[in-house]
Amino acid sequence: MSTVLEGARASFPGGWVAHQQEIARRIVALRPLLEEYDLRLAIENHQDATADELLELCAIGGERVGVTFDVVNPLAVGEEPFAFARKVGARIFNVHLKDYRVYATPSGYRLVRCALGEGIIDWRAMLALLAELAPDAPQHIELAALYARHIRFFEDDWWQGYPPRDVRDVVPTLRLLAYHAHHSDDWQSPWERNLSGDEVAGWELAQLEQSVAYLAEVTG
Repeated sequence: MSTVLEGARASFPGGWVAHQQEIARRIVALRPLLEEYDLRLAIENHQDATADELLELCAIGGERVGVTFDVVNPLAVGEEPFAFARKVGARIFNVHLKDYRVYATPSGYRLVRCALGEGIIDWRAMLALLAELAPDAPQHIELAALYARHIRFFEDDWWQGYPPRDVRDVVPTLRLLAYHAHHSDDWQSPWERNLSGDEVAGWELAQLEQSVAYLAEVTG
């Protein structure tokens, strides 16, 4: 829905609210085409939009507009993945199965890619929740970016562009971080350490194979 990553809305050209309004106008324009061609639109929570904002767009778009739920991307906007999924609910049309390790920083936290099952998500619980909320939504393994995402959640400037948020809505995120955050400087990927292309490719393939094996284990 935007070029924003790491939830960093403060520097978004023109401001986030104006962008959200423009996206809403585009969805209104698309709605007749979705109906004419019997299509559905699934907007991803791509480290930019909150659950409430996506639900607003779904309401504007009608029953043919929903969400591609990237399981760990809620963390990029300070939301807890399970709470995000429950809020979006039946609007989940598509799912990206992705995991992150989380590393604490003075400014917030880094999201570091890993194989499924090695990160912050309880996959048995998440898959059970998705079976309840969106049983027909396709699910795809998606390995995260080659470089870590730094969510500067504790910096005042990071919150520019967000509406006021009840602290009780933030507590689940803080609780998850308190339980799972690593306190280590050893977080860089082979790509970030400037290893060879073959080494990076081998690391990526190993993560994919490990993710497939893990899903087979937890769903078997």
